Amino acid sequence: MPLRLGIQPAQLRPIEHVAGLGMPLLVVAGSEDRHTTLAETRRLYGAAASPKSLWVVEGAAHVDLHAYAPAEYERRIGAFLDRYVGR
Repeated sequence: MPLRLGIQPAQLRPIEHVAGLGMPLLVVAGSEDRHTTLAETRRLYGAAASPKSLWVVEGAAHVDLHAYAPAEYERRIGAFLDRYVGR
């Protein structure tokens, strides 16, 4: 990572920065994610300021969230964007 992105792995700690985002947050996680565990996701969500929303996609891993629930994924992401970004 340092050579490609110019950052150190220690800098990738979203839990330390999520509270200061100052914007709505939608956290979507897979229940079977082995890269970011559900416990880590729940801690990250807990550290975030409101407004915030958490959706756990049952059966999904780290990158296949849409594949497990395409209609629900599109509905939830679309609703979040409509509410906070607008058309």
